[in-house]
This record gives sequence, C-alpha cells and structure tokens, in this order.
Amino acid sequence: MQLQPMVNNSNEKVAFIGDGWNSVLMACAHKYLKPDSEVSLFLPQNKNILDLKPNQEFKTDETFSWLKLDHPLLSAMFHKYTQEADRIILKTKPKYMLVKDGLTYGIPQTRSQFRWNSILFFPVSFKILYSLKKKYSVWTQMSIFNAAKNLFGETFAEYFASVFSRATLAVDAEDMEFAASFPEFYKVFKKSGIIDESLKNYNAQADKRRQQFSDALPDYDKKTVTLKSSLDNFFISMLNNCREQGLAYFPEEIISLQKTGEKYELKSKKTTHGMFDQVFFSCAPEMVAQILANFNSELSAKFNDFKSVPLTSVYSVWDTRQFKVSGGGVIFPRKEKSKIYGAQFLSNLFPEKFEENKTVIRSFVPGDVSLFSDDDISGMVHDSLRRLQKNLPSALSNTVIRHSFLLPRYAPGFSEKFKDIHEMLYNEPGLRFSGWYYAGFSPYDNLENLIEQIN
Repeated sequence: MQLQPMVNNSNEKVAFIGDGWNSVLMACAHKYLKPDSEVSLFLPQNKNILDLKPNQEFKTDETFSWLKLDHPLLSAMFHKYTQEADRIILKTKPKYMLVKDGLTYGIPQTRSQFRWNSILFFPVSFKILYSLKKKYSVWTQMSIFNAAKNLFGETFAEYFASVFSRATLAVDAEDMEFAASFPEFYKVFKKSGIIDESLKNYNAQADKRRQQFSDALPDYDKKTVTLKSSLDNFFISMLNNCREQGLAYFPEEIISLQKTGEKYELKSKKTTHGMFDQVFFSCAPEMVAQILANFNSELSAKFNDFKSVPLTSVYSVWDTRQFKVSGGGVIFPRKEKSKIYGAQFLSNLFPEKFEENKTVIRSFVPGDVSLFSDDDISGMVHDSLRRLQKNLPSALSNTVIRHSFLLPRYAPGFSEKFKDIHEMLYNEPGLRFSGWYYAGFSPYDNLENLIEQIN
C-alpha cells in the first residue's frame, strides 16, 4: 500500500547511510511508501545485516527480542515481510518486576494497580494520580528524570522513570532529554501541559494515521510480536524483499560526501556512488562527523558533541528444576547500583520459542565492556540475578552478544543543538536525518518523522 498524499517522482534518487537494523527499517519504509523512487542503502561491512546468524539453539537476536507494532506502517511491513507460521503474537500483557532495597515488586500497569501498589506510600500514589490532570511546564532541555520529578515527585522519578528509561531506552533517565526521546508525544504535551489530555490527543493522532493504512493492517496491529526463528529474520527478509523491488544495497562504509551542482556523491573505500537528490543519515553521530569532515568541518564538529552508547546482551539458560522465574522480566533502578539494567524472561514471554524445561533470560549490560571477557560479563549478570534467588546455580550456558549497533543517547540539550544543525543546513535541503539517533527512540517516532520528511 502507498500512503496518501505522496508526491511520486520516478527520477528521485535517495541514499540512506546506516549502521544497523534501524537504518534498514528507514530505507525499506521509504521504498514501501514511494516504490518508484531509487533508494540505495549503505551499511559498513562489519554491520552487514545479511550476515546475521542467530544461534539456532537459543534463538538469540542481534536486534531485539520482540517488536511493539506501535505504528501502522510497521504493522503493515511486518505482515508483508514475515511468514505466518513463523510469527508469535504476545497474547497477554506480561508482568514485570523492579528491585527496591534488594526486594522485588510488581510494576503496576493500570491506574488501579498503581493506586494500591506497595512500592509507594499510599498518599504518594493518590498525589501522582491527581497530577495526571494538572497543568505543567516541561521545558525542552529537561531530562526524563527531572520531567518525572517535576510532574510526580522524586520517589516516582527514582523508581518509575528510572525503570521506564532503562527498560525501553537502555539508558539512565538522568542522561536522556525528555523532548528528544519522545518527540511526537512532546509536541502534543507542549500544547496542553496536561498528561491525561495529551495522552488522549496523542492516541487520537495515531488512530488518524491508522486510517490511512486501514487496508494494509493485520489483525495483530498494535500487538507485541516476535518470530520463532529470530526477530533478526524480519529485517533480513525486509531487506531482501526490498532489493527485489529495486532497492540497491551496498555493504560498504561511506567515508565522505561531496556535492556537484545540486547532487550528492558518496565515497566509500571502494568507489564513488552518485548522483543523489537526497541523502538520509541514519547512522550514529560519530559516523556522520567523519563523513562530513571535508564537506563542512563546522557541521562535523557539531556531531562530535553527540555520543552513542554501546550495549551488550547475555543469553543465559538454566534447567527449570534449578531456576524458574515468573513474569516477563526485572528492571534494576539506578539506586540499586546493579551492573545490569534489567533482564527479559524470554521463556516466559514466548514459550513457543524455547524448550519446555529451560529458563532462558536475556540480560542487558550497559556501557563499554570491551576490556572484559565474556566470562567476566557473564559473572556480572549472575551476580545481579542472585537478587532474585540467593543460591542461584551457574547457568548451563551463557551467550554474550556485543551488539554491532550503538544506542542513541539524547543528552539534555540535544534538541537545541540539533536545531542549530538544521539552521546550518538551510541551504542543503537534500541532507536529511532519520531513525532513532535523531528522531526519538521508538519506531513510531522514527516512521512519523520519515513520513513528514518525504511527504
């Protein structure tokens, strides 16, 4: 399906410079929306998504364990590029836990649960629920932590904003700007300043977008999904299908950009590619800085101010007779000083994907751990998970994945700096930025931003 209204220019040549799965999503979404455009995607050879080989025994993923189909375009693409027999649709909303003072508590998922939750004192819970209808001011450079503290108080920020940020962004709430992390919601919230009203308007906006895709949406739209084989295969299949439809894919690292007339040329270590009407940067800021160094040194320096964050996953497997967990996962707030941010209980979430007598947990280790061995990292995970069971036995196996992609880090001040970059690019409308390094963490924000740019 093609989103309307859409200007279709068959002579338009577009390049995406990427560094992982999110870049593949952006390039393929462009091709899906504008099938007659000439789209080229460039990924460094060491980030070639077609080289991914998921562990067949434990179904490890280089990308994510699941996707929330929060945008209708993502739902339509998942339906188009995956096989029904391989899909798993999460049927019930899993329960998650957080650790407070060494004890585990269920994270409330409804207002009723929140009101009676034992994590907070009774009066504090009611004060927070009352705050949903009050008017607030959240300025652009405010961190997620400070925004939550301003809206709901310090205890909420410490145990819920911290948990939310670590669970969804894999970065601490103190280190992430609220406006940049959730740009589409921030636009809505800025108009009213009331959480309840903003949520209703935000959902109405999403429903309006869904109407434009109504003939392409599967019945599991808005659900959480994965694949029995590996979610990596969604991105691999999507890229291969788009290549059959004419998308040009180059596993080459772009090292520089130059302009000839109104067109752009991209140079890799192998050759020169061109001439492009538009170039979308969908890669980490550090990579953009290198590419633009000779094109515009002042602009390049701006991107050196931004930092991305490495992430490591550890897949651990136990016999259920030795170690069994309940719920969907556990998150460690910053105050708990754990060496891991949290863990997903994959064998509980997707039992169809794993052996019946196995407990499979995916833990997330933040930051640069390049100086640590796989055994050292597995030890960090074991020490943290001992808070769930003191006499935790050693895992049958630990598979450590040092992810090839980086995570975005929208440090407070990101939006203002990026606004300066857009002003510097006023005379370069062909240079664009898309994906989760620049347009919010969620696929919903990324795809809304892409649609806005190509419409």
